[in-house]
Amino acid sequence: MADTKISDYAALTVPVDTDLIVTAQEDVSNKKLTWANLRLQAPWMTNYSRSKFTWVDTNTITIGPGAYYLYGKGWCYWTSNITIVLGSGGSNAGSSNLTASEWHIIAIDYSSVSAAGVLIAANFINRAASTVTPAYNGAKGGVYQDTDDRVIFAVKTNGSSQVMESWQIGDLVLNSAVTIDMNNLDIDTTYTDVTLSSLPPFCTKGFEVIQLSYVDGAANTYWRVNGSTAGGLWVAGVSSSATRQTTTIPVRTDANHIIEVKNDTANGDTITMYGVGWYLEEGM
Repeated sequence: MADTKISDYAALTVPVDTDLIVTAQEDVSNKKLTWANLRLQAPWMTNYSRSKFTWVDTNTITIGPGAYYLYGKGWCYWTSNITIVLGSGGSNAGSSNLTASEWHIIAIDYSSVSAAGVLIAANFINRAASTVTPAYNGAKGGVYQDTDDRVIFAVKTNGSSQVMESWQIGDLVLNSAVTIDMNNLDIDTTYTDVTLSSLPPFCTKGFEVIQLSYVDGAANTYWRVNGSTAGGLWVAGVSSSATRQTTTIPVRTDANHIIEVKNDTANGDTITMYGVGWYLEEGM
């Protein structure tokens, strides 16, 4: 039998159910996996192709082209921008109304997806953070809430229940308003817990501005993940000739959004922390 080059085969234009592939997952001697089943059952290829999220106005965002594997349904995708109007009167009637000063979690609405394939605006739902518990699910390979809804983003509202502007840069989301996570606090040589209120519920990575201010002596500031026994990472230092230092760094928190900070000298020097952004979690 002569060898056949891949280039000798005709290109496949439209996958059909008669196309066969072989897997090592089970006995396939008398079975075939159709294109439809492949699309449903192949999360091992990758789990998502992240969208670009863009603020439009006080109740609207745009979700750029993307693809996510929705556990139990299969691959869900879209190839052009989708404009999402948030709130129960918007794109999805099951969404939460926009409430003041609260995170709203954007997810693919499992109940609205009939099968794997192309999604539309009505397939996305926003839920107030006070009503859900989004968390990473290793078995499903992503962040999920309401059992089956796959979380893909979050927005924050202001005191007037309006979606605040934000800017996405890869997996980093910059806020348009600063949150003061710690305000001019005199911390000495013992590590002290700081809760980062600037993060959405599922997030464990923040983008912080840490400022050390000189009061009455030289000092250095260190931080570490809550519960760590490590010595910590240096972030700032001051003296009588350099009375203020500000460093902007990514930080990792525990599941409760807590990090630890300290100074290396017991004096009156103070630390202020500003939350200016957050990172999309793994699987988002």
